[in-house]
Amino acid sequence: MREATLVDIPVTSPSSGTVVLGEFRTLAATRFTHDLGPVEERVMEAVEIGLRAVLDL
Repeated sequence: MREATLVDIPVTSPSSGTVVLGEFRTLAATRFTHDLGPVEERVMEAVEIGLRAVLDL
């Protein structure tokens, strides 16, 4: 397991995992088979901040 960085954002709801903003790839719509529910606002804010940092915006 690698060490977490500024652009690794832990998510616990609606599903457990980590948003890794330094690894971009194309995802097919078929991978998204059902809606897991809303993501917490703090997670979305962290994603926005991380994307701005990674993309130098």
